[in-house]
Amino acid sequence: MICEAFGCLPSAAREELDTDPDRLVLEVLELRAYARTKAGLEAADLKDRPTGPMADLVQEIEVDVFRARQARRG
Repeated sequence: MICEAFGCLPSAAREELDTDPDRLVLEVLELRAYARTKAGLEAADLKDRPTGPMADLVQEIEVDVFRARQARRG
């Protein structure tokens, strides 16, 4: 997945994982998946909405953001 996402050879992907203790590359992959899922949820009809753990996470965060905005207003 790293090679595909960043257009690199497996040796470069392995080196990145071996030298970055925070595994930033994996964080970037997760953020990209979140962004794709959020865009899919916003663009889809109700019957065609993405499902799964990432879609659940996006929806949970959207509810939290909505509630926080309501609390600031109210």
